[in-house]
Amino acid sequence: MTIKLKLFMICMCLIFALFIYRKVEKGNLQLRYSLAWYTIIFALMVVTVFDSLLVPLRNFFGFETISNMVFLVGFMILAMLIFSLNIKLSELHSKMVKLTQEIAILKKESTSHEEHKKTSKKL
Repeated sequence: MTIKLKLFMICMCLIFALFIYRKVEKGNLQLRYSLAWYTIIFALMVVTVFDSLLVPLRNFFGFETISNMVFLVGFMILAMLIFSLNIKLSELHSKMVKLTQEIAILKKESTSHEEHKKTSKKL
């Protein structure tokens, strides 16, 4: 990688890390989710600074350039993150449906109890 590309990558990583920090600080992102992003940022910065460490891996897997390998690995990591978020979203949707049903049942019981009180007072 050229020095310009390395500087650009490091600047982008630092900007993204600051963005994540601000989101955690404001309460828009939970700390446990930010740790995954910080890990990715750290790994990307290490790869950017010490790109020669990836040459043996590049040769072993048969990539022509290190950037192709980094792009593929990054894509796979993001795909896994998206998949895990979809799993979490499905779990939250199931919980929301269950809570909605429980609220509807409680409202029905509450209104039927109030109606029973009204009819018993009339008698």
